[in-house]
Amino acid sequence: MKEELTYEHEEIYQSEILRLNKDAWELNREFPKESIKLANQSLTLSNKINNLHQQTISKFIIGTAQIWLSEYEEALENIHEAKLSFEKENDILYCGNCCYSLGACYFYLSDFKESLKWFFESLKIYQEIENITEQANAFNGIGSVYLEIENYPEALKTLEKGYNLLEEEEADNIKAKVMHSLGEATFHLKDYTKSEYYFTRCINLCKRKGYNQVFIYAHEGLTNIYRKKGAFSKAHTHVDLSIEKSQKIEFKIGLAKNLLLKGKLYLDEKDENNALKYFYEAVQIAEEIEKIEVRCQFHEIMAKYYEKKKNHELSIYHIKEYHSINTQLNKQKHGLHLKSLQIKINLEKVEKENEIYKIKNKELKYRSDHLKKNNQRIQTIGELGQKIASKLNLEELLNVIYNQINTLMSADVLYIGIYDSKNEVINFPFYIKENKRVYDIKVSMNHTGKFTVWCIKNKKELVLNDFDKEASEYITLVDAQKNERLPASALIIPIKIKDRLLGVIGVHSFKKNSFPKDKVNILKALGAYVSIALENAKSYKQINDLYDLIENKNKEILDSINYAKRLQNAILPPAKIIKKLLPDSFVLYLPKDIVAGDFYWMQKQNNKVLFAAADSTGHGVPGAMVSVVCNNALNRSIREYNLTSPGEILDKTRDLVIQEFEKSDEEVNDGMDIALCSIEGNRLEYAGAHNQLWIVRKGELIEIKANKQPIGKFDSPKPFTTHTIELQKNDVIYIFSDGYVDQFGGVKGKKFKIKAFRSLILSIQEKTMKEQRIFLEDTFERWKGDLEQIDDVCVIGVKI
Repeated sequence: MKEELTYEHEEIYQSEILRLNKDAWELNREFPKESIKLANQSLTLSNKINNLHQQTISKFIIGTAQIWLSEYEEALENIHEAKLSFEKENDILYCGNCCYSLGACYFYLSDFKESLKWFFESLKIYQEIENITEQANAFNGIGSVYLEIENYPEALKTLEKGYNLLEEEEADNIKAKVMHSLGEATFHLKDYTKSEYYFTRCINLCKRKGYNQVFIYAHEGLTNIYRKKGAFSKAHTHVDLSIEKSQKIEFKIGLAKNLLLKGKLYLDEKDENNALKYFYEAVQIAEEIEKIEVRCQFHEIMAKYYEKKKNHELSIYHIKEYHSINTQLNKQKHGLHLKSLQIKINLEKVEKENEIYKIKNKELKYRSDHLKKNNQRIQTIGELGQKIASKLNLEELLNVIYNQINTLMSADVLYIGIYDSKNEVINFPFYIKENKRVYDIKVSMNHTGKFTVWCIKNKKELVLNDFDKEASEYITLVDAQKNERLPASALIIPIKIKDRLLGVIGVHSFKKNSFPKDKVNILKALGAYVSIALENAKSYKQINDLYDLIENKNKEILDSINYAKRLQNAILPPAKIIKKLLPDSFVLYLPKDIVAGDFYWMQKQNNKVLFAAADSTGHGVPGAMVSVVCNNALNRSIREYNLTSPGEILDKTRDLVIQEFEKSDEEVNDGMDIALCSIEGNRLEYAGAHNQLWIVRKGELIEIKANKQPIGKFDSPKPFTTHTIELQKNDVIYIFSDGYVDQFGGVKGKKFKIKAFRSLILSIQEKTMKEQRIFLEDTFERWKGDLEQIDDVCVIGVKI
């Protein structure tokens, strides 16, 4: 038995259909399978209530998503069918959208003549309706075709038109696509500076907005630029970011292409083992997703590779595979092209039949127009309802309700009453009469002359279209307010959440018969949204009040921490002292939080310059507190006890730290790891608690190991060992905490590790100490990427 739908059911379905199609379109390019799933759900609901317009939108969305899944035959059929329906409805914008999608489909079929035809058709439509954003999108499509047929000057000229249109538009998704295309055009015209500029701007926008596929393509573009320039390190960085993002979003065609590109980079660098590894990974994914274009490229590359290696047997094998796949690819495209022509012929035939049918049956046009108006009205209610439900501020909510209801019906008086069951009154936070706001209205539930009281007591809607004839059914006329202009018509709807009555929404008109059934249904539908919005606004206020309280507390805490940072900075040696005592040096200091457990320390005692990189237990506020105790103990060891030997200083510092923490009633096992150096002339003395010393001399790295014990409580502590080294000119000394090497990052999210840090230090010896600090910081940030910094970082370098 067919389910009978009430008006309220239809309103709910219409709202859900709109939501599903909206979400499906937003997911269309990035997640086409999910987009098709949502559009099919919308199509099912649209069929249920016979909403032809939304059915057509769903088919258009499905057809466009099928392009990105390489299902070109189905895509052409669905989009052409949708276009015919939109033309019947005279929906010009969607006709333009269909033309654009057809242009895209033919583009991927390599039918560039047909692609240009449809892109230009979409541009013409968008210009007629003055839609700037979509005009820019059409220019991007046209420019993409010119890029593909290698007409780069025309591509650049076309794309710049689109780019200029977007200057004052908020269409970030299209801006990203156009900037990427401009990057490609300028790359092929060998203007690498401009190309790098466009790709970089595109990437920054994509990162902010989450446009993953364009992000991948833009990094691919930068990879090609740096490959051309021979800057292989930078090229690897960008292709790795493309690969990482492709893996994350499971964009397999992007992954296959970028693995192939990574292999080409290694081949350029003569690293054949890695090149082959990435080539085979790429072709494995290409076979998995049946992307024969990538397989074709793979065999072409391998044929050339083995030809250079003089391995003629394998070279011939790959040449044969290349030609076989290329032939298959051309046949496939030719077959689809023929199929698309057949689809167009069939659809043109259907279109002619429909024209004949339209001429013979004028009633059909009348019914179609009526249905369209009805759909537009329902869509307006759905959109208005969503707008109302989205408002969290009560005043904003009330103003939206007033402005919108006035467009739908005669509303000389409009109000929302909130029922206070505890005090048995109705409060009116919002009451507008003849365009004037009225405040401080309350109505007692004992008042028998008020429609709102009847409505709440009976929990029913009240519809009155002739006051003189119908009012006495609901109120005691004697008790109706005197000296007040009474309505000719009234419509009052209870608003509730489930079975809980919140209040009423009411509209009065000074004209009779102002509220027929369709107006009643509109207000009932909106009443459901109003009840949700009122409840949300109440919750939002409670959350906001709590948030303000938390914000104030956080500000107090943050102010205290910032003050603590000023105190901690006061104990760190200033830059001018470092420059004076160690002229050719750097300090890389990157706290994880506002305050840190790591600190660097420096003193001059007699003719010795003492300096240290220390890592106190923990980080943030607890680490900073421990660092103050440890810093003070170091200062006392020098100033009070006149010690200058690093081992003796660490022994005394340990005693003072333990002594300080033993004052607590609770057991405290905190302390620090440290590398402490003393330089006098060419004589270096070093002692360490867990933290080693590195000396780079003539390209070799010398490591002096630390004692395996901390500054703090430790089972069986031993005196710290002082190591003495005679330095040579151009020796470089490095001491550091463990924050740098323990940081997670890179493509696989693993630790940087000491081995990589050693290689990094050796690789920067040609740089000045200032350049070394900048390079180390930049490498750390790139390695870390979007991951959280896990610990404080402190690295000190000193050149002799």
